[in-house]
Amino acid sequence: MSHLYEISLKKEIMREAYAGLIADFLAYFNQNHINDKTDKKNPMVILFYKIQHVYMSILQTNSLEKMNEIEGQFKIVNAMMKEMGAR
Repeated sequence: MSHLYEISLKKEIMREAYAGLIADFLAYFNQNHINDKTDKKNPMVILFYKIQHVYMSILQTNSLEKMNEIEGQFKIVNAMMKEMGAR
């Protein structure tokens, strides 16, 4: 498998995974009456904005090492959301 193909494939997988994570955050906010526009000091809202930033940066990433880092971040947040019952 070529290096560029591997990066492109990982980008696609991570964008889908992060999109699902963002949807879970929004459902969690709705369920817990959290407004991401007004509750900016809520730790979950802060994390949500960090997740959005990572999602947006995926397309600009051209390094397999950076994609592996993004995948690791996803795994941590995904596990946390599962423990909270938000996923």
